[in-house]
Amino acid sequence: MLRLEPASLDAVVFEQGLIRYRAMRAAGDLGAAERALDGALALWRGEAFTGVPGPFAEAERMRLGELAHPGD
Repeated sequence: MLRLEPASLDAVVFEQGLIRYRAMRAAGDLGAAERALDGALALWRGEAFTGVPGPFAEAERMRLGELAHPGD
């Protein structure tokens, strides 16, 4: 078993950045919202969980892809 702190996983940091983006946008701080979104998207490199088999990895690939590219 591999135990990691959540902040060491890029998928978690990515989602936290999206949460900050939405909060800043809702608060009307568009500059901070843009920085949070840029930071989250800067973590994105190709398809999530590439090479990891199984239903969990596939579900996470789909979920994270939808978060990164809503409406595609």
